[in-house]
Amino acid sequence: MCRHLYNWNLQERVAAYETSGQSLSYRQQQNALPALKLEKPWFKSVYSQVLQDVLKRLDGA
Repeated sequence: MCRHLYNWNLQERVAAYETSGQSLSYRQQQNALPALKLEKPWFKSVYSQVLQDVLKRLDGA
């Protein structure tokens, strides 16, 4: 599940960069997590801190 979140957010960053020339920040993607949990309910089974850590690792990559 974490790998799915990492790859999905990486794809979002690449698409944003190709469109506007600016990547998405950690904060922007972190703020989108509640909506993502509504859209993909299986993410509700994971603690929010774990999902945030995935985004932090992506931000550092």
